Amino acid sequence: MYRKRIEIAGAKYNKDKLDYYLKSDIFVFPSYYGEGLPTVLIEAMAVGLPIVTTKVGAITYIMKNGVNGVILDDHSSKSIVAGIEQLLENPQKMDRMKRHNLENAEQYDVQVVTRKMEQYYREILCRNYYA
Repeated sequence: MYRKRIEIAGAKYNKDKLDYYLKSDIFVFPSYYGEGLPTVLIEAMAVGLPIVTTKVGAITYIMKNGVNGVILDDHSSKSIVAGIEQLLENPQKMDRMKRHNLENAEQYDVQVVTRKMEQYYREILCRNYYA
């Protein structure tokens, strides 16, 4: 049913990657490798894409099932199709996820994360220094 509208883009870089994000409705990242925190998920969130991904590595630190995407228990093709259909069959849910991702992606901006890390280290240093 949706086959004509699904494209497996492969690796994209710079402007090509942004172009793919902007013309997409859903970002699918079915990783089976123990990823740290994949930057592509944050990039997809920043352009407001709902995400279909798997529960590996640090992905669940930024992904909440049903809030900003669908988290799959496995990376089988059957699960991936079910995750995509879950979104395509519920446009209101997709819209909520898009809004959520646009509103919350900023917290993962490099400058924001750097400030938080600096603050965290200062707190630790002060605590240990005065302890």
